[in-house]
Amino acid sequence: MKTYRALIIGSGAAAYAAALRLHTLGVGDIAILTDRKQNGTSRNAGSDKQTYYKLSLCGSIPDSVAEMAQTLFEGGSVHGDVAYAEAAGSVRGFLTLCELGVPFPTNPYGEYVGYKPDHDPRSRGTSAGPLTSRYMTQALEAEAKKRGIPIFDGEKAVRLAVDDTGIHGVITMNREGVITPWAGENVVLATGGPAGIFKNVVYPLGQTGMTGLAIEAGAKLQNFAEWQFGIASTKFRWNLSGSYQQVIPRYLVLEDDGTYREFLPDYFDDPADMLLSIFLKGYQWPFAAKHVEGSSRVDMALFGQLSMGKRVFLDYMHNPAALTDLSILPEEAREYLIKSGSTGDTPFDRLMQMNPGAVDLYRSHDIHLDREYLEISLSAQHNNGGVAVDADWQSTIPGLFAAGEAAGTFGAVRPGGSALNSGQVGAIRLAEAIAFKAPRRTPSEEVLTDTKADVEELVAEIENASRSERSLLDAAREIMSDAASALRSDSALDAAEETITYLLATFPQGFGAKTPAGIIDSLVARDTLLSALALLSAEKLALSTNGSRGSALYYTDDTPVPENPAYRDKVMETFWNGTTMESCHIPVRPLPNPENWFEAVWKEYRETRNL
Repeated sequence: MKTYRALIIGSGAAAYAAALRLHTLGVGDIAILTDRKQNGTSRNAGSDKQTYYKLSLCGSIPDSVAEMAQTLFEGGSVHGDVAYAEAAGSVRGFLTLCELGVPFPTNPYGEYVGYKPDHDPRSRGTSAGPLTSRYMTQALEAEAKKRGIPIFDGEKAVRLAVDDTGIHGVITMNREGVITPWAGENVVLATGGPAGIFKNVVYPLGQTGMTGLAIEAGAKLQNFAEWQFGIASTKFRWNLSGSYQQVIPRYLVLEDDGTYREFLPDYFDDPADMLLSIFLKGYQWPFAAKHVEGSSRVDMALFGQLSMGKRVFLDYMHNPAALTDLSILPEEAREYLIKSGSTGDTPFDRLMQMNPGAVDLYRSHDIHLDREYLEISLSAQHNNGGVAVDADWQSTIPGLFAAGEAAGTFGAVRPGGSALNSGQVGAIRLAEAIAFKAPRRTPSEEVLTDTKADVEELVAEIENASRSERSLLDAAREIMSDAASALRSDSALDAAEETITYLLATFPQGFGAKTPAGIIDSLVARDTLLSALALLSAEKLALSTNGSRGSALYYTDDTPVPENPAYRDKVMETFWNGTTMESCHIPVRPLPNPENWFEAVWKEYRETRNL
């Protein structure tokens, strides 16, 4: 059995970056394992202006690694060493992408211009347009192919081979049903966020995540309760941020009698307040507990209609009834539209003036905003938490690393675009750790053989199990969207936990399958149920400790639970003890304050590379 120095699971921007960084450092025995190379969030997600976050590189605005690290740290419940590493590595990660051809814009003097995304004081955001992460993935993949890095497409990772000493490799299953052990000294989990947990998601079709791999192996999670939710279209999954809201569309609900009705006035006493809140959703797109008296009232109104089983739409053909003329808009919205040259008579006209590419994007998916309503939902968009990692992006299992959204590097809130930076910096850090720091290990063939046998036994059980007429996973996802997304109550969380626990305890009953594709779907369902149970454990503890913050509003007996700021200095860890999920808090690791005396750093670097 061939032994690899590193196996990378995934085929997004973080996975390819990890492979390239390892290859650059001379780690040649590597391979990428992926289920469907063309799927995944990096390649298929975006927004009207998808942001990449990095140290400011233009103009006279002062910036520094320490200041950027402080911004990330102030997101709350963030480990300081990870925040500092993300800031320190941001320029390396960004400029590598530029050299690979990702078209980030420069001014006539070559400066990479920027703007302020959410939670950013320094104009650190930049963008290559709606498809920034796709361009990143394509550029990184092209370089990986040029270097001849092996990519095994069609290999679904279904189990990690571990024992008390650490990782030994991965077990995969392909579309022909062949189960294969892969021996690896190190494994990089770059499988994206656990999108399969919820029914209402903006993640692209095909993105499910496999966080359950790490959970079942015994790795700890951190801040798993911290997510981002926002308004997104459903037929074509896309964030409706930026210009999609700034042009002030009309919000409609489809009533039982087949008529459409504007429903936001039911939730706002002041029409001007309602119009401003719609406008502000453009750059306050994620639902935020701190904005429940402002722009997030739009999200809450939407959630209220969805919870009643209604379908909700955006209408770009007509103005909200309250918008009789742009002159009645609050000054912030009115001045923005005037300066942007977006003063057309309808939301569609204004969108064409402000961002015609936003219209073209939907037209390319056979959705015509000038003649049809756009169905929407309040959707899960990003998991700020994930697998617990140190400043080398190594998990609590020796040799198991996580990168991209699979890694839990963020807390309550984060600057827009910082996730793309984290994926690239994580790749740098883990590659250097594997190349120069991690002890060489010999994977155990016995552990791999035993783990493969466990998978084969589970597959046999799936083949002999019953199958529910209605997808039990779909039912579980619906429960999770209702109980565990942006609005979370104690009673709903308890009921959801009871259901998910039962489905896991009785698995594979109800999830039976005969074909390789069906069996893989059942294994993914089990992975998703493990992730859902971990999320419920984390959210139940958050309700009684952290309180409402970030993109989560907690309720007890219909009363909102306020945030307890004391928990911003703590990280929540969640882990599977083999029978139940457990969650607890630990103190955050503080921000480093390196002395940075050049001669001392240089000496240490020559001797140890400061790793």
